[in-house]
Amino acid sequence: MAYADVFVMTVPEVEKSRYMALAASSDAVFRAHGALSYAEFWEDAVPEGALTSFPMAVKRAPGEAVVIGWALWPSKAARDAGQAAVMQDPRMQAMFAEAPIDGKRMIFGGFEQIAGGCTNRRAVFFLDAICRALWFSCQDRGRPTALAPAGQMPFLSAGSEKLRGRGR
Repeated sequence: MAYADVFVMTVPEVEKSRYMALAASSDAVFRAHGALSYAEFWEDAVPEGALTSFPMAVKRAPGEAVVIGWALWPSKAARDAGQAAVMQDPRMQAMFAEAPIDGKRMIFGGFEQIAGGCTNRRAVFFLDAICRALWFSCQDRGRPTALAPAGQMPFLSAGSEKLRGRGR
């Protein structure tokens, strides 16, 4: 069964472009160590709550945005090995040193999949094909994409190859 690492944190709004570059680099590191997918999202419509909310959970201050993200792994065992490798990866250690976040207010945890999701090979092939088409479309038009920096296509990662049964 698939396994997800999920996190919620804040990032200063003035650091958005710098953080986006770090997030794109994080994607490459997680995928290199077996994650099937990695995604981060910048707040758009995140209301304040009366009892609970994302902003309250991470103690969002004025001038900060809530960011959520996750890494999807093929299993908890793959996650345990991959996460350990990610934390030891020199690229990730360098990113931690310069990331404009307050780790004390970050919320994170691991979750076992209980419903839905994309765990069969045909669905992975289909999603990879769609992502590649979108990526090439953005690159052909000279548009930047949040999916990956120019010249990098993250969709054919080691993690997706493993799910397809082609990896080691």
